[in-house]
Amino acid sequence: MQAYGQRMGYVDKQLILRKMPEYQLVKEELKKVADQHQVKIEALGSKLDEMTVTYRLEEVMFTEAMREKKKQELAKIKQELKAYQKRIFGINGLLFLKENELMKPLYDKLNEALQRIAKKNSLGVIFDKQQYDLTFFYASYSSNYTNKVLELMGLTSKEDEQKK
Repeated sequence: MQAYGQRMGYVDKQLILRKMPEYQLVKEELKKVADQHQVKIEALGSKLDEMTVTYRLEEVMFTEAMREKKKQELAKIKQELKAYQKRIFGINGLLFLKENELMKPLYDKLNEALQRIAKKNSLGVIFDKQQYDLTFFYASYSSNYTNKVLELMGLTSKEDEQKK
C-alpha cells in the first residue's frame, strides 16, 4: 500500500498476540482474577436475595420505622454490590487495570517487532486490520506484514512453515 509516496502495511494484531505463548498465560490469569471476584459478587447477590425474601416475609410485622430502616439496609447493600461490580469489572476497573499490566510486556514485544519490520521494509505506517474504526475496502496481500512479524518474533508454527 502506498499513499503520497509513503509506504504502508497492515497486520492482524490479535492473530499475532494469540500465537504468543505468554498471551494464553495472561488470559488464564485474568480469568482466575475475574472468577475470584465473580464468586464474591454472587455471594453478595445471594445474601441480598435472602435478605429481601426475609424482609418481604416479615415486613407485615414491622412498624413503619422498622420497614424504612430495613429498606435502607437493603438499598445500601444493593448499592455496595453495584459499586463493587463497577470497581472490578467497570471501564477502569481492577480487571481492566490488571489486563493492561499483564499485556504491557506483550505489546512492548509486538511494538518492537513492528518497528523492526517497518524499518526493514521502509514502511511509514503499519495499521492493525482489526482496529474497529479502521475499514479496509481493499488491501493487497503483499501489504500484509503479519507473517513477517510472526517470523521475526519466532512465532511461526510447523503448519505455517508447510503452507509456504
